[in-house]
Amino acid sequence: MAYPLYTSLCGSENLSRIAVLDIAGLLFGFSVYMGMLGQVENGEKIDVKKLFFSALKTPAFIASILGIIAGLSKVILAVLDSPFGGVYQSVENILTTSVTAIILLILLVVGYSMELNAKLLKPCIATIILRVLLQAVMIAGVLVAVHYLVGDDRLVNLAIISYMSAPATFSMQTFMKDEEGS
Repeated sequence: MAYPLYTSLCGSENLSRIAVLDIAGLLFGFSVYMGMLGQVENGEKIDVKKLFFSALKTPAFIASILGIIAGLSKVILAVLDSPFGGVYQSVENILTTSVTAIILLILLVVGYSMELNAKLLKPCIATIILRVLLQAVMIAGVLVAVHYLVGDDRLVNLAIISYMSAPATFSMQTFMKDEEGS
């Protein structure tokens, strides 16, 4: 959810600033979190060794690791400087644009299908208030840490605020097999 907002506000040329934040979420989400969900859903105790090996078999985790290696080893710069660079950038633009449209469409569909339930109004408002307060504290902590470690950058600040304010990714919920677990 944060990607289309950030792209609209800051331009796709600055997308790498928010993508760096997402790397930690991807690595944690598709390794520890997904593995723990699977173990809990199957009624198993949390097993660190199983978590480690399940992460090594998860395509999204593997892709994230390979992406980090490609970025750190400057393979992407070599691809961009090659005759293939234009094709790579075109594909990247197509994916960025289509993902933005898909996410906006999902928001429209989810919003349209919402039904108000008077019994749920009070717990929902309490949950929203708690979520906003927790997010504000977490955002402040991350901003302070980033300013201390990296320095002050308005685009990074906006990336942190928009990324940490956005709802969690839909992919985690789709992993669950039953509606209650999801």
